[in-house]
Amino acid sequence: MLPESAESLTSVPRPNGVSEHDEQRTFESMYSAFSRMHVQRTWDAIMNAPVDLDDVVLAELAWAASKSVLGVAILAVVWLLACRVWSCLCG
Repeated sequence: MLPESAESLTSVPRPNGVSEHDEQRTFESMYSAFSRMHVQRTWDAIMNAPVDLDDVVLAELAWAASKSVLGVAILAVVWLLACRVWSCLCG
């Protein structure tokens, strides 16, 4: 257990309407973009091609959105299959 003063340093207030899950999704997309920019230096290589920074940022947003949609689609299919199997077993 952390002392009260340490807990106040580690807790960050969230804006109204922002849940912990929203922060997790934001962290996942922002960390991967940061990794491609800083660690892997992928953006430096891309910027040597005839593209603008706006194109790179738009591509990052498109990748994060498509990754989220694909994840939700996979979860929906698994949920539907599980419901179907459950109804066959119990009903």
